[in-house]
This record gives sequence, structure tokens and C-alpha cells, in this order.
Amino acid sequence: PPRGKTLPNLSLFDGEYRWFGPPEDFDDNSLLNPRFIASEFRCNATFRDWSSGALSTDFPGADASVVHGYGAAVVPCSPFDVQVVEEFCADLTDETCYSEAVQVNTGLWGDLWKDFGLINFTDIGKMVEAFKGIPYVAATEKTEEDGAPPEVRAMLRRNVPPYATRVNFTDIGKAVDAFKTIAYKELGPVVEICDDGIDNNCDGAIDEDGALCEGCPAGTNCKCNAGVCVDP
Repeated sequence: PPRGKTLPNLSLFDGEYRWFGPPEDFDDNSLLNPRFIASEFRCNATFRDWSSGALSTDFPGADASVVHGYGAAVVPCSPFDVQVVEEFCADLTDETCYSEAVQVNTGLWGDLWKDFGLINFTDIGKMVEAFKGIPYVAATEKTEEDGAPPEVRAMLRRNVPPYATRVNFTDIGKAVDAFKTIAYKELGPVVEICDDGIDNNCDGAIDEDGALCEGCPAGTNCKCNAGVCVDP
């Protein structure tokens, strides 16, 4: 990354896969923006009609042109291959069931606005605008994007972004950290959310004791214990 060494070594996760989970719609930071649709990555496939028409029916009033994938496996400065699988595929390990891969690249952590590849005071200022709820104005053929970045771009806190909440002071602090080239601190795709009934780390167990988690004051030493993320 151009702004210092902001990433841990996440190469151990190369080749892993995650599935788009059931989509949900969320309010953006500004209620003047349409609700957005996002899908948290899961370990098991969700078969449904992902077309914009079907999503518009399921989530009236939301922007159905894009489904934002999110989760612990989404990390900065990384390439991801996205594929669609046939609904009636008998063997999900059969590559002939899948579409051609489309590569999607994530950006530099904290890089929120224009001049992508460089984190500066503009990114911090745009984070503050997102906190204030200033609406986002998308680019057109004749104009550049304006306003504040949408929530899916601006929310930097936690391993799994809490989209049901709003951008807050922690996100502003994360933007400042990124500008100062403080290391990216999230754990990546190995963590379990201890109380949601989902196998988040795809190890075949749900909310298991001893699994790495995030959310306790100890940071990277947190582990699940009886459904709670604690410092062992």
C-alpha cells in the first residue's frame, strides 16, 4: 500500500471461499440516501434469485442494483474472485456448475474518497461528513461523485461491519489511524461471533468455546466462552 505497511500477513487465507448469505437491507448514514442491500458471507450457499428485479420486490425502496458482500473475510488491498453457481448443481465441488470468475479488488484501508491509493485529510473530512449524515451523490457521465461516502464505504470499525448502526466516532478514529499508517488490526476470516448461531469461521462448529473472536478489551486474544467473547 502507498501509505505505509497497514496490513498483517493474511496470505494464509488465500484460496478460501465464502458464500453470499441471505441479503438484508439497511438504512444508510443519511436517510436521504436509499437503503442499501448487503449480504454477510456464510459457509453455506444461499440459493435465490439475485436479480435486481427480485431484490426490488423483496426490498422495496432499496437500491437493488448492487448487493454489497461483507464479513470477516473481506480485508483491504486484496483480490477476490466472484462466481455464480447453478441452483440445481448436484456437486458444489464441480467447477462446471460455476460461472466464469469476476475479480473484485478491495481498496486501501481508510481510503474513502477520490484519488484512490492515497489517504489524506480529505478522507478524514469525508468520514466526518458521513458521521453528520450528509447524503451521497453518485457520479454521472458529466459530474463527479459528491457529498459524503455511503455507509458501506465509510464504516471501518470491527471485523464484521455493524451496518445496522451508524458511522460513529470510532470510525473517524479509524480513518485517522489509517492516515497515520497505524497497522490494520482486524483479525480477518478466522474469527467467530460467539452468540449468533452461525459458523462464522467455517470450521464446522457454531459459537464454539475457544474460538478466536473480536469485541473484548484484550483485542486479538479474545476467545469464545459460553457464548461470550472474553479475554481468556
